[in-house]
Amino acid sequence: MELEGYGADLEFMEPELRNYIVARAKSLLHVQKQKSGNYITKSPKKLPYFSSPIRAIEKEDLDFLKEEPNNNNSSLYLGKVRSGSKIINANVHINARDALTHHILIPATTGRGKSNLVKVMLCSLLESNETGILVLDPHDEYYGRNDIGLKDHQSSDYNLEYYSTTPLSVNPA
Repeated sequence: MELEGYGADLEFMEPELRNYIVARAKSLLHVQKQKSGNYITKSPKKLPYFSSPIRAIEKEDLDFLKEEPNNNNSSLYLGKVRSGSKIINANVHINARDALTHHILIPATTGRGKSNLVKVMLCSLLESNETGILVLDPHDEYYGRNDIGLKDHQSSDYNLEYYSTTPLSVNPA
């Protein structure tokens, strides 16, 4: 709640009598910056103590996500980092070849941005001459026959093929 800006004066009612479960958390990765400027990652053995002080993540905390030089044009852009309701101006790129040679699962409940993430990934792939992908789009979420979509991307003329059993309507000139 403090990170979302509700104030530092928040308190637990009856802290000596109860614990309130707001969320369950599991640490997946501990990232530590060394004096040399390099980052090391390790699997944490325990969670921080209950009610440990916290601070908001800052862009500098995410320096390890910086896009590496892309000599083979195989970077896959995933978007910016989000922390709660705030978007941090840190771009996230992964190696497209490494990602696309594995299964990718994007789980979330309705309205959490799965389709938007896929759109961002597909737009990134349209800019690459090193990767290709087949999209089955029965609900026209991605191509955009009647709305903005992949067809409007600057690289769509030469990097996008669209097939449909229903022909696109042709606008008379």
